Amino acid sequence: MIYAFGDFELDEERFELRRTGRPIRLEPKAFRVLAYLIQHRDRAVPRDELLKRFWSGEFVTDSALAHCIAKARQAMDDGGAVQRIIKTVHGHGYRFIAAVLTRQPDADITIVAQTPRPPISDEALPSSDTPEPFAPPIQTGQRIPEGERKRVTVLSVGVKGIPTLAQVLDPEVLPTVLHRLFDLMRREVQRVEGRVSLVTGDGLRAVFGVPIAHEDHAVRALHAALGLQRAFAAFADDLRRTQAVALTLHVGLHAGAVVVGAVDSEGHPDDAAHGLTNYLADGLQRLASEGGIYVSETVQRHAEGFFRFEDLGSCALRDIAQAVHVYACTGVNPVSTRLEAFLRRHRSAFVGREREIDTLNALWTKARGGQGQVVCLFGSAGIGKSRLAYEFQRTLAEACTLQAQALSYEEAMPYHAFIPLLRALLQVSDDDPLYGQRQQIRTALHAIHPRLVEDAPLLLHLFGIPVAGEPLPNLSPEAWKQQLQHVCQQVILQQAAARPLCLLIEDGHWLDGSSRELLDLLVMSLASRPILLLVTARPGFRHTWDDLTYFHRLTVEPLTAAPTDALIRHYFQPHDAAPALKALIHDRTGGNPLFMEELLRALEDQKLLRLRDDGRALKAGAPIDVPSSVHGVLAARLDRLPPAAKRLLQIAAVIGMQVPLSLLEAIAGEPEEALHRGLIHLQAAEFLYAAGHLPERILAFKHALTHEVAYGSLLRERRRALHAQVLATLEASAPDRLDERIEILAHHAVGGEVWEKAFIYLGKAGDKARQAYASQEALDFYTRAVAVSEHITPTLDAAQLLPVYEGRGLVWMLHTNYEAAIADFQRMRQLARDSGNPQKEGESLGQLAYVHWLTFSEAHTPLVEQHGQEALQLARQTGDQKTMAKSLISLGSVDQVHGHLREADRKFAEALQICRQHGYQDSLAHALVFLCMQAYLQGKFQPAMQLGQEGVAISRVIYDGFTELRTLAFLCQATWSAGQYAQALTMLHEATAKAKERQNTFIVGRLTNTLAWFCREFGAVSRAIELDHESLELGRASSISNVEISALINLGVDSLALEQYERALASLKPTLDRVHREAFGIHKWRWQMKLLIALAEVYYAMGAYEDALHVVEKGLKQARSTGSQKYVAKAWAWQGKILIALKQRETGGRALQQAIRLVERLHSPSLTYPIAYDLGQWFDMAGNEQQAIELYSKAKAAIEYMLATVEDPALQASFRQHRPVQTILACAARVGA
Repeated sequence: MIYAFGDFELDEERFELRRTGRPIRLEPKAFRVLAYLIQHRDRAVPRDELLKRFWSGEFVTDSALAHCIAKARQAMDDGGAVQRIIKTVHGHGYRFIAAVLTRQPDADITIVAQTPRPPISDEALPSSDTPEPFAPPIQTGQRIPEGERKRVTVLSVGVKGIPTLAQVLDPEVLPTVLHRLFDLMRREVQRVEGRVSLVTGDGLRAVFGVPIAHEDHAVRALHAALGLQRAFAAFADDLRRTQAVALTLHVGLHAGAVVVGAVDSEGHPDDAAHGLTNYLADGLQRLASEGGIYVSETVQRHAEGFFRFEDLGSCALRDIAQAVHVYACTGVNPVSTRLEAFLRRHRSAFVGREREIDTLNALWTKARGGQGQVVCLFGSAGIGKSRLAYEFQRTLAEACTLQAQALSYEEAMPYHAFIPLLRALLQVSDDDPLYGQRQQIRTALHAIHPRLVEDAPLLLHLFGIPVAGEPLPNLSPEAWKQQLQHVCQQVILQQAAARPLCLLIEDGHWLDGSSRELLDLLVMSLASRPILLLVTARPGFRHTWDDLTYFHRLTVEPLTAAPTDALIRHYFQPHDAAPALKALIHDRTGGNPLFMEELLRALEDQKLLRLRDDGRALKAGAPIDVPSSVHGVLAARLDRLPPAAKRLLQIAAVIGMQVPLSLLEAIAGEPEEALHRGLIHLQAAEFLYAAGHLPERILAFKHALTHEVAYGSLLRERRRALHAQVLATLEASAPDRLDERIEILAHHAVGGEVWEKAFIYLGKAGDKARQAYASQEALDFYTRAVAVSEHITPTLDAAQLLPVYEGRGLVWMLHTNYEAAIADFQRMRQLARDSGNPQKEGESLGQLAYVHWLTFSEAHTPLVEQHGQEALQLARQTGDQKTMAKSLISLGSVDQVHGHLREADRKFAEALQICRQHGYQDSLAHALVFLCMQAYLQGKFQPAMQLGQEGVAISRVIYDGFTELRTLAFLCQATWSAGQYAQALTMLHEATAKAKERQNTFIVGRLTNTLAWFCREFGAVSRAIELDHESLELGRASSISNVEISALINLGVDSLALEQYERALASLKPTLDRVHREAFGIHKWRWQMKLLIALAEVYYAMGAYEDALHVVEKGLKQARSTGSQKYVAKAWAWQGKILIALKQRETGGRALQQAIRLVERLHSPSLTYPIAYDLGQWFDMAGNEQQAIELYSKAKAAIEYMLATVEDPALQASFRQHRPVQTILACAARVGA
C-alpha cells in the first residue's frame, strides 16, 4: 500500500518514504513506527502499544520511541510547535493527523481518508499544549535549542533477587518475565506522566517534571512509587508461589535541580536529566528497606499533607559527602482537596477577602431561595481561590457542602474529578467487598429513584467494579455516555433535595473532557434549584457559560499592602516583621498568599531571619532562593508557553525586572509580527505587564519570583551569551549616557563575563552608590569588583585596583566595621607604594590613623600616633601638603586622647589652614569635625556651631557620609547647649534617620543617648529611661562598648533625677570603674568628670557631704585640666552647695558665684537656671534679698526661655511638671521676681 499525504508518499512494499518522488533516508525503525501510525490514523496510539510492538522483549526508555518520532518528523519537516503530521497526545501517545490518500502500487483508484483537524478558531489561539520534548535534529539556519535547568523529582527503583530468578528460569522465559515486570513499572510511571529515563538489568530511573515542569512533580512521583509498590507486590507474590523466588523492591526519591535538553552529537536534545539529583535518588534506593520507599527531605516537604511519612533521621549515602535527612513514605493521607493538604502544613491567616466573601454571600442568598448560581473563582496559581471557597463553605452551617478535585496528572482519566465524589455520595468504599459495593450502589440509587437502579452497571463500570456476570447495557457509545452522565447528574442534584447545596469543583482547568461535559450538564440544570456551584480555575480555563444570567466570574486579585502586612504579622505572631522584610516579601511575591507563605517558611527553615526590636528581619547578605513549591507552580506555567513566547520571556528575564521594549527587540532578533504576537501572549498570560510608555515603552515582570524562575531555567552559557549581547547593545545605543546606566552595565558585564568592563563598571557603580549613601550596595559593587579582578589577565596594575579598596574602606568606616576598613586601607597603602603614588600613600596613612582612633581603644592609640608620624615624615620628604594636613589631624587626635586640648587645637587649626589654602575638601571636613568637637568640649558653643555647620556642608559636597554624621552629632549637642532647642531637636532627628539609613549603629546609639539627655533636661525622665535602655540594648547587641557605657551613665543619672539615690549609686560607681578600665581618650576623661559630678550629687542628696566634696573636687580638677568649661561650671556649683552644707558658707558662696559667672559666659540656659537659683538661695539665707530676687528672676527667665524655644508640646508639659522647675517658679512668685 502507498500512503500519500501532502508532498510525501510512504511506500510499504518498497519500504520507502518519498517527497515529490525523491526518496528520503529514514531509519528502518522510524519507518515502521511512521507506517503504523498512518495505518491507525483513526485514533491516538498509546506509547505502550508502540513500545510493545517495536521493542518487544527489549528494556528501553521512552527516548527510544521519541527518537524514532523525531527522526520521522525531521524527514517530513514536521518539528517545532506546529505539528502538521504527527501530533503528540500528551500523557498518552501519538496520532497521525495529516490527510491521507491511499492506493495500491500502480493503481489509479484513490481512496480519500481524511483525519479531522482542529477547528480554525482553536489553531488561531495561542497553543496551550505542552511543547514536544524531542524536536528533530537541528537544520542549517535553524536556531539551536538550548538545554534548561529544571527542578524535578527522580524516582529510582531497584529490584533485588533477579540473579536468583535467572538461575531458576529458562533463558528463553526470563526476558518475558522481566519484560512483564518492567512493563508494569513503566505503566505506573507513565500513569502520572513521568518519563522512564534509564532501564538497567535490575531497576529503572524515572523523572517527573520533564520535558515540561509540573508543580506537583513530587506528588506524582510518590503516587507512582506507591503504585509500583502495589503492582510489584502482586507480581512478586506470583513469582514466589510459582517459582519459589523472592524478589524485593527498593525505591528512592529525591527532588532537586537537573539539566535537561542538551543537544547530542546528532543534533537531538538529550532525553536524560543530569545532575546530583539522580545519584541522591539512587543512594536512597540502595538504602531503602525491603518494599520501602525512602525519600529526601525536599520530597517530604513537597508532598507533606498528601502522604504519610516516618522520620528516619540523618543517614549517610554511599559516595555522597554529606548525610541526608531521610523519610519513609508509608501511605497516602486521606485528603479530598489540595487545599486540605496545604492547610495541614501551613498556618497562614485568611485576610483581605472581605469583598469576595460579601459577593458570595449575596449569591448564596439567591441560590438558597431556589435561584441556582454558578461562580467561577478565577485567578493565578496560589492567589487564594481554594482558600476563599473553603472559608466561605465553612460559614454555611445549614447547607450541604461538597467538593470535587481535578488532578493535573489524571486529565486522561474520564470523570476522574467526580468519581471520588460519587463514591462518597453513594457511600461506596474501596475497602468494602466487591459484592457489598455492588449492593450499596443499587441501594443508594433506589433511594434516589427506583428507575435509576437499572443504570447501576454503568456506575459499576465507571468505578472499576466487576459486574459479576451481568451483561453490560447494549448501548452505542454516545447513548452510554448520555445515560451515565444522567445518572451521575441525578446523584449529585439529589443532594439539594433536603437542604441547599454548595458544590465546589476544585481546579477546573485540570478537568478531563468527560468531567467537563458532566459539569456543563450540572450547570445547565441548576437554574431553578437551591444550588451554588463554585469552580476554581486558572487562566486558560474555557467554558460556555458566559451568556447564562446566573453565571458570575469572580476574579481573585493579589493581596494589597494592608492584608499582606496582616498575613505576615499572623505568621510571625507574637512577633511582627520589620518593615523592610514586609516590603521585600510583597515585592517579590506580588501579593500572592501562597508564594508569601512559602517564601516565609523557606526563610525560617533556612534560618535566614533574625529578631530585631521592630520584628523579624532578614540577616545581612542572606540569599533568597525561590521556594521549591513556588518554583514548581511558576515553571509549569512557563513550560506551557509556546516555544517562541517562552524564549522571549527568558530573554526578558536576562534583561531584568524592567524590560525596555527596544532592547528586547534588539536582543530577540525576531520579526516584528512574531515579537508582537509573543508579547501579546505573555501579557495575556500575565507574565509581563506594561510599566511605562515615556520616553520609551517598558515592560515589567509581574513579580520577582516569575523573573527568577524564567532566568534560572537558562543554562549558564546561554545566560552568559545573552548578558554579553545586552551589554554590547546598551553600550552602542547610548554611549554618552553610560554613567546613568552604570549599575545595569556592571550587572550585564558580570553576567556576560566581560571581565575588564565588569571591573570598570563595578568600581564606578560602587563610587556612585557610596556618594548616594547606599552603603550596602556600594559594598556589594566594590567587593564584586575585587572578585572580578581575579579573572582578568594580564593582572590589573596597582593604580587600577587602588580606588576600589579606598572606596570600600570608606564604606566599611561608615558601617563602623573598623577591622575591615583597616584591612582595605592597608591594602590601599601597599597599592599606593607599588604604583609609586606618595600622595595616595599619605591619604591611606591618614585614613588608617583615623580608623584606629575610631575604634576608641587604648590599644589602638599607638597605631594612631605611628601612622600620623609616618604621614608627617612622608609629607616632609615629598612636600605634599595634603599628607601634611592629614598627619596633623592624626597627631592632633592623639593629643585629644591624652586630654591635651590646647595642643590638639593648634594642630587641627594648622591642618585647617592648609586645607583652606589648597582646597583639600576631604581633609578640611575631618579638621572641622575635630575642631567642632574641641570647641564643644571647651564650652565654646557658638564657635562649635559655626565649625559644625561648615563641616556638615562640606561633608555633603564630597559625599563623606560618615564625617557628616559625626559632625551632626556634635553640632546637635553644641546647638542644644547654646539654648537653640528646637533646632537641635530637628537636627538630631534628621541625623538619627540618616544614621539608620546608612546603617551606622554607633552613631544611632550615641544620638539615642543624646536624645535621652535632651528629654531628661526637660523633666521627661521616663522617656529618657526608655531611650537609654534602647541604646543600651543596641550597644550590647552590636558589641559597641562605647554606646553601652554611655547608656549606663545616662541610666544612673536618670535614677538620680527620679531621686532613687541608692539605685543611682549602685549604677554610677561600677560604671565609673568600667570607664577607668575600658573607655578611650576623650570619652575616658569626659565620662569620668561627668560621673564624678553625678556621684557628688548623689552623696549630697544622701547627706554624705564629705564623700560628695571628695568626688566633686576630683571632677573639678579633671574638668579644669582639659578646659571643659561646662563641667567646670557644674563642678563649682556642686562644690558650693556641698561646702554650704558643711557650714563653709562663704567658701561655698564664692564657688557658686564662680559658677554663675562662667555660665553667663557660656550662654547655656539649662545650666543657668539651677545655678542661679542655688546662688539666690545663698543670698536669701545671707539676708541679701535684692540680690536673691535678681538671681531668682534670672532662673525664671532661663526657664521661660527654655519653654518658649523648645517648641515640643510634650517636652514643654514635662518641663512645667519638673519638680525643680516648679520649686523655682514658686519661689520667684513668692518674692515677686
